Amino acid sequence: MGYTTDFVGHISIDPPLNKSEQQYLAAFAASRRMERRDGPYAMGNEEREVVDGNAPPPGQPGLWCQWIPSCCGRCLVWDRGEKFYAPTEWMRYVIDHLLRPGAFAARTGLPEFDKFTFDHTVSGEVAACRADTGRLWLIIVGDNDVREEVRVPGVPTDLVWAPFGDYTQPAPAGPGFEPA
Repeated sequence: MGYTTDFVGHISIDPPLNKSEQQYLAAFAASRRMERRDGPYAMGNEEREVVDGNAPPPGQPGLWCQWIPSCCGRCLVWDRGEKFYAPTEWMRYVIDHLLRPGAFAARTGLPEFDKFTFDHTVSGEVAACRADTGRLWLIIVGDNDVREEVRVPGVPTDLVWAPFGDYTQPAPAGPGFEPA
């Protein structure tokens, strides 16, 4: 089971992304962020490259980054896919690794970044609302700095998910808990 979050807004990019940057970011978002032998920026699903198909590379917040380029490379937006976890952390990752001056990927020497400019300033706001808890927050980006501001904390997740049981614990045993 999982939860869905809805997002409204966009993050502006100045100067706009070039075609190579747009294509890479779109492909990055479309690929499962599995730990691969070729490192954290590699994409593709060839099994020989995959170290762990159920874990992201060290430093990446999760298995899916759902920030994609839009507006002819002038902004980042949510791809409208369900179950986008760690969106604030992913925004920070994309800026720090792929967009800003001094980005981590700029120092890799990988050919996929040959046409990257690494000269972008990213700013804007996105409102986010979790469907299960009602938690409402803003992802605020200013001059490549990312922060999160909670507007409505929502209900605790344990109240929402308690009827489904605690899947982190073994099933109870004893009288009244025999298998059917």
